[in-house]
Amino acid sequence: SVYMNALLLYSLIIHIVREGMRLVKPRVRFLLHSFAISAHTSPMKTITTIRKNFFICGLAGWCMEILFTACNSFRRREMKLIGNTSLWMFPIYGMAALIGPLYSLIRRLPALLRSMIYSTGIFLFEFLCGSFLKRQGACPWDYSKAKSNINGVIRLDYAPFWMAAGLIFERLIASARGALEVSKKAPGCIQQLTGAK
Repeated sequence: SVYMNALLLYSLIIHIVREGMRLVKPRVRFLLHSFAISAHTSPMKTITTIRKNFFICGLAGWCMEILFTACNSFRRREMKLIGNTSLWMFPIYGMAALIGPLYSLIRRLPALLRSMIYSTGIFLFEFLCGSFLKRQGACPWDYSKAKSNINGVIRLDYAPFWMAAGLIFERLIASARGALEVSKKAPGCIQQLTGAK
């Protein structure tokens, strides 16, 4: 059935990711250690933070895609304003969590340059994921009719949108980090205000 094929495909993706991580584990550890040093945190804390941000970015990506496709409906004068997305897009958008540790390394750069770096990474990941899903007949997007498409899986004229999306993910991750730090400090602040020991 369709559901069984989707489940098998999803299991295959998880297996490929696990095997890939096993092969590049030493390099991943080095990168995480570098990110941790730049962010003044431990590697394990960095992994935990990326895991939390994965869900934040996945949900935010879903919402942005629904709004974007609904705006396209409005442009076509379809007043139902139906937006759509795919389950496959959640882990794809979730990988924007890597913007968190990357931001720790490039935070001193101008926003325009950071957004260009983010969009380049998004294009690369979109191309890899789109090419893989296309071979499986499961790619939820098709840009083959667009003039600036590459293999039907990326559109170069979408660069400004991905630049903006990268900065949105950056702000979301930074806000989540700030909220976490505030929540950790809250008990101590309450004790100081109430005079409790």
